[in-house]
Amino acid sequence: MLTAFSDLWWLTKSCRKVTLLLLLGALVEQVLRLAIPVTLGRIIDVLTMNDVELLRSHGGRLTMLFALASTLVFAIHFFSRHGIVHLVHRVKGNLICDAFDHVLSLPVGFHEMRNTGSKTKAIHNGAEKTIALAQSWTIQGLPIVFHYVLSAAVLFFVWWPASLILGIGVPLVVGLSVLFYRLGKQYREERHQCYEASESLLVESIQSIATIQSFRVEESHSQQVRSIWSRVYQTGFKEMQFADLGYIIRNTANVASIAAIMYLGFNDVAQGSMTGGTFILVLFIAMRMTDGLWPLGQIIDETIHNAPSLRRLRELFAIESEVRESSVALSLQECTGSLVFERVKFRYPGKQENALDDFSLSVQPHNTVALLGPSGAGKTTAFRMLRRFSDPDSGRILLDGHDLRDLKLSFRKHIAVVSQEIDIFSGTIAENIAFGRTDLSRAEIERIARIAHVDEFVQPLPDKYETLVGERGLRLSGGQRQRLAIARALAADCPIILFDEATSHLDPESEALIQKAMSALLGSRTIIIIAHRLSTIRHADEIVVMERGRVVERGTHEILRAIEDGVYRRYLQVHEK
Repeated sequence: MLTAFSDLWWLTKSCRKVTLLLLLGALVEQVLRLAIPVTLGRIIDVLTMNDVELLRSHGGRLTMLFALASTLVFAIHFFSRHGIVHLVHRVKGNLICDAFDHVLSLPVGFHEMRNTGSKTKAIHNGAEKTIALAQSWTIQGLPIVFHYVLSAAVLFFVWWPASLILGIGVPLVVGLSVLFYRLGKQYREERHQCYEASESLLVESIQSIATIQSFRVEESHSQQVRSIWSRVYQTGFKEMQFADLGYIIRNTANVASIAAIMYLGFNDVAQGSMTGGTFILVLFIAMRMTDGLWPLGQIIDETIHNAPSLRRLRELFAIESEVRESSVALSLQECTGSLVFERVKFRYPGKQENALDDFSLSVQPHNTVALLGPSGAGKTTAFRMLRRFSDPDSGRILLDGHDLRDLKLSFRKHIAVVSQEIDIFSGTIAENIAFGRTDLSRAEIERIARIAHVDEFVQPLPDKYETLVGERGLRLSGGQRQRLAIARALAADCPIILFDEATSHLDPESEALIQKAMSALLGSRTIIIIAHRLSTIRHADEIVVMERGRVVERGTHEILRAIEDGVYRRYLQVHEK
């Protein structure tokens, strides 16, 4: 319970001033609300005395006090409602935006380990529950607590037995509610895990709908979702059993407390030690205190119920990037494209072998270097480390003579990537080409498109460059997406371009067009290519053959093909067959 309050306080830190003002207003409102029954009790006492002079002298003042307190309560409550609206929208917007910024800053390795559904669920569900709880505690929960404390103080001075009864009973009920929370925690955690599993499965299934329908596994995926929600029902039912016990105890405590106060109060009035007005005042305050137990109990239940959502969102914020900028990092404004790997070693967590093992490579500006080797040789790892998605365990990587760890991460703006799996965004063709370059004119976009042979498939389209490509570019063919990616790399105008198996799954015609587009870049930029098709890398200035994270051969196509029993020569023979 305390953890949930800590998480809620931390997650609403962007609007703490507004929150504190609202709570101050709630405290003043509860003081004024207590003034109303005190005034009514005094009015009853005056009426029962049958003293005309007393009625005349006190009646007007008591009426004015009652009207003033009621008006101030209304005014504070009215302005608090506007403050709550401000709090709700501001906190939710800040939370989602801050969480989005944080997720964008986390390394690629984190995103590869966590599925999309769990991350989006943590952000949206956490923000929704934070808002709901902030609203509940600000509007009802804490005002009820303020009212309880103030009422208990008033009752202590007016008639202490009532203060004693409620002072013992209410904390006991709250303590039992926390106990039931702990008993149901296991089922609550499992229920939230089921929510994340369902979200992940839904997102993954929708993204892969063509594959699912092709293999006719719709029923299987449907059953998986139904199975998850069946488990949600089972855990939710067990969790509800503990909540029901809390409800029974709260209700019983309410009835017992009021009954005890009424019984003792009647006796004191009968003995003349308490006036009728005081008895009505005590009974009114006591009933309001016990009535507040029910909504307070609901808010406590709501807090307990949603605590895992808050915890997951705060844990997401707590994740730190493994790759950090130094406080004295340099900003690389200009880049010639010189790249050097100096005896780099790197091992992925949990792996037994190094992905890169004493790997060295030097690439001069405007040269083209090709990396060749079997799967797992370390080629893609080298690409990841060039963009500093991971840091070497030993050795260093230099860009224009600077260790990447000494540079601000903005150095990535000098490196463009064309990968095997292209990330195309749902928008127009023009927007995808100019991704990250809002300053490009339409004429520049079309010029780049012609170089990358994008213009050839755009011109027949009715909307030309304003054609929407669909989610993840599903309306385009594989070759069209690759050409669009090359155009995007050209538009970025980076001195370094990395091609990661950019033609591996294309038909010969599409491959020829992409090779033509790549050829237009030779000599003008530093280019590093990963490819299994040797036709893509024949004209590279240097071909580096890798095995198990090491360089085993390097040279031009002509030099390497002449090596007897060489690794490259074997690749060439297999390729020619």
